Amino acid sequence: MLFHGATASSWSAAIDQAAIGRMLGDGDDEDVEEADRRKRLFVVSAGNTPPEQDYTRIRSQDDFPIEDPAQAWNALTVGGCTDLVEIHDEGFEDWTAMASVGTLSPHSRTSTAWRQGVSPIKPELVIEAGNRAVNPAQTACASMGSLSLLTTGSNVTAASLVPFDATSAAAAQGARMAAQIQAQHPEYWPETVRAVMVHSAQWTPAMLQELNSTQSKRARYAMVRRFGYGVPSYERAVASATNHVALVAQAEIQPFASHGGRKFNKCHYYSLPIPPDMLETLNNERVEMKVTLSYFIEPNPGLSANVDAQRYQSHGLRFDHQRRREPVARFRQRVNAAERNGRRPANEPADPNWMLGEDSVSAGSLHCDVWTGPAVDLLDRDTLCVKPVNGWWRNRASLEICNRKSRYALIVTLRALNPDVNIYTPIRTSIGLPIPLPIEIPV
Repeated sequence: MLFHGATASSWSAAIDQAAIGRMLGDGDDEDVEEADRRKRLFVVSAGNTPPEQDYTRIRSQDDFPIEDPAQAWNALTVGGCTDLVEIHDEGFEDWTAMASVGTLSPHSRTSTAWRQGVSPIKPELVIEAGNRAVNPAQTACASMGSLSLLTTGSNVTAASLVPFDATSAAAAQGARMAAQIQAQHPEYWPETVRAVMVHSAQWTPAMLQELNSTQSKRARYAMVRRFGYGVPSYERAVASATNHVALVAQAEIQPFASHGGRKFNKCHYYSLPIPPDMLETLNNERVEMKVTLSYFIEPNPGLSANVDAQRYQSHGLRFDHQRRREPVARFRQRVNAAERNGRRPANEPADPNWMLGEDSVSAGSLHCDVWTGPAVDLLDRDTLCVKPVNGWWRNRASLEICNRKSRYALIVTLRALNPDVNIYTPIRTSIGLPIPLPIEIPV
């Protein structure tokens, strides 16, 4: 029997432990350096709603929380969406699809009932999981072949292809994409593969309409807990277009230090190669900056961990972006207590242009948000910070634990919403990469 995954379980914690390379058999702490530990990416399905056949008994999908162990912080949890709405099954021509194009698949569960700030946002992604149909009288519903995907059957003599649907089908496609990305980029860490997949995701028009229907970021959290960060794309994950530039960083950070007391260690700062003259030229042209931060935590399951996320996670990381009219020095003082001269600077107002805002990244080990606005509003805001937040590593008696290091992947993209605007060439030029020129060679 499966249970919902609002809080950590021994099963989900085991996945988190295996992902970060601290299962039994991965080596003792003294024998294996953190950078040499074998990290693993797990792709887990969100779980399915009951296959109800009486349409009058259909309940909201929010009534069916994501199932254990899909709450694992380090796992990539995949739910289902659907574009399949045309019914071709014989005898069901007058039935209609339950879900419309680009919305949540009727098979998929959500995490809207989970506590914000304690439970991670799940699922992170949604992929095609099939649809269901309802009869004209709206008394019966069923799954059928034309609203499902196809896979190879177990009995090749009877049927080589059979229907395949629900979140198992979605998770299988997600695992395939992860394998494709890893094959294309063998230098990518598992943390990076997860980041690239989530970063490639886009909300469908139907999802965006729902997100944009409210200015309340809190209301948007519930929506993202239904369909995650959108539908991933392998093509977007491995390519940059002329109006879409991706910057990828893999780095190791030590969140805490035990020298002279247990305290936060240094932050990492990134200077984004966004040419100021390009932003001035674009002026009010709308652009989209997307940031994804992915890392693996070491779990500490227990009753207290289900109340306080910082007792479950070994450490946490967050990203922060320089705010409008905020000098770099003041930005560094705001995000890092070690750089203050005895006093915290006055709080800068939160940037309203982020889709979800800073409160959306209060739990989990993957954080993603999108900034949208006029290009000129990014002028003199080219600094981004990755900073540590509390976790149980900091409070353990062993100094070796307090001084442990962790890896992370950071992805930043800048995209012009107008596909005719070229931002790739100016950015490529600013970082000193040669621009390929076509050369005609006589035959």
